[in-house]
Amino acid sequence: MARFTVEEINMAKSCVATEREEMVQELTWLLRHCEGYMKELVSNTITKLEKCSEKDFAALLEYPAEIFEDEEE
Repeated sequence: MARFTVEEINMAKSCVATEREEMVQELTWLLRHCEGYMKELVSNTITKLEKCSEKDFAALLEYPAEIFEDEEE
């Protein structure tokens, strides 16, 4: 998976969209309303989403479930 930071993962997971292109559109809209650190965080998240593969995007959406499954075993 692309090297997303915890903050970037949380940003992506906070989106309503579940498709990569829709998520990029949602974050692009948000970008216009941000400044400072938040603007940088949203921008970095968009860039990484645009570059990641469909497989990496699916892994990003499942990221927390992976952690909890390991704890249950």
